[in-house]
Amino acid sequence: MSDDRPTHSWTLPQQHLNIAEESDGFLIGAALLTPEDAERLAENLRSFRPDEVGGRDWMRQHEALQRLNMQAHQSAKTNSDEFVVEALLTFEKVSLLVKELLVVEAWKEKALPHLLENMDRGPASMRCYFVFYHEAVLCNLLETILFHDYGVEALQDSVLEFVDYCARKLTKLNHRQSLEIPLRDGMDVEPGESNPAGSAVEEGASAPAHRELVAQLQETELSVCLSALRLARFLAEHIEKMPLSGFNRLVEVHDVLMLIVPLVDNPPWARRRREKLTREEEQENQEPSKDGKKKKKKRGKHIWEKLDENNKWSKVDAADLLKLTPIEVNAWLLVFFLTCTTEIRKSYHLNSFRKASLLRIRKFINDMVLDQLPVLADVQRLMDELAVVDVPEPSGLHNTGLMMQQVAREREHLMTKVDWDQVAQQALQNQFSRAHGFEDLKHISDMYTGDDVLDFLEPRKMGEVEEPSIVELPDEEAA
Repeated sequence: MSDDRPTHSWTLPQQHLNIAEESDGFLIGAALLTPEDAERLAENLRSFRPDEVGGRDWMRQHEALQRLNMQAHQSAKTNSDEFVVEALLTFEKVSLLVKELLVVEAWKEKALPHLLENMDRGPASMRCYFVFYHEAVLCNLLETILFHDYGVEALQDSVLEFVDYCARKLTKLNHRQSLEIPLRDGMDVEPGESNPAGSAVEEGASAPAHRELVAQLQETELSVCLSALRLARFLAEHIEKMPLSGFNRLVEVHDVLMLIVPLVDNPPWARRRREKLTREEEQENQEPSKDGKKKKKKRGKHIWEKLDENNKWSKVDAADLLKLTPIEVNAWLLVFFLTCTTEIRKSYHLNSFRKASLLRIRKFINDMVLDQLPVLADVQRLMDELAVVDVPEPSGLHNTGLMMQQVAREREHLMTKVDWDQVAQQALQNQFSRAHGFEDLKHISDMYTGDDVLDFLEPRKMGEVEEPSIVELPDEEAA
């Protein structure tokens, strides 16, 4: 039977892959989904109300989105036909993905605090973790779509909501207060210093199960914020495909360039900490001094660590500190597109504050960095020119761009028109109660333990967030 699917401007030439073909030393397995299955799943995607989050239908769609996400990444990795992206664009589901992203974000902000106070440990907490992970899946899937310029164009009217979403996540990444647990993982508390990560958990939840849930929330939130950094880079790269309102939102209203500069200057994805002592060294510290004098205790040596492609802390030798990680590459590319794109340079007003902020990261552009990212030579040249010239200050309203701005209606509706107390109460009585059962959770667990999915997940892919750990669910009678 011939494949008579319609062709579009985004359709790639059909490429036939040998299943036994090898790439980078790893075996490329068969596709996780067929084009027909992907089209069926994409066509059946629908939006959910906030009170439906975590329900059976919602979980089925979560499974469908994860299957689409994994297949989209496999197609991109093997440079084969991206039929998942094509299906989502054909059925105009990109705006729906953005809407689902906003619903889950608002649910975490408004309903989750009420749930943490009354949620039982077990299937309910696992269901809650899938809600956290759902936002990461949506961001991951949108990355494969917005990598292409026609993906950015497909955002259409949802572009304002999406730019606002990325700006909120970049602001959170700058603030770091709600990301302390993953960012300080493995770090010892200095003498006389409180543990902000521990205090954040204590304030967020009292029971051990709740503390674990808050830790999982912050881990997935860090993955989402880093995904937002990559998504903002795609928006800046394809900014000519955005409407004027989205252009102004990205460049002037949120001033994303000024959001990314502090992240490059003081990156949350790099840290210096003390290495843990060996057991022998700890025992030696506990032994009393032989001469009766106060004994100076040994402390671990300082080491550098960076977040790798799986958002895990990895030790970095001093000689490799200037070697750029994928996260750092995306941050620098975002700076490049926001400073060197012709359309942006025509409308972006560099005043004295913006000039001083931008010049703060000039010291990081050296020969070793330029060898890895040659495009930064244009950024270096721009900064050198700025250093020797005076920039004018804004002189009037004509420099402020658009004087009328559209309102992000979906976000406004979610934050002001939804009764979140009622949503949380219904969730505790229905989908997050023991009476709801957990057959849907078992089904998702079976998906993650399938042979095709395990073959795809190992080795792990760049830019993907951590898969949820699979736990053995008890029988319903035992519960």
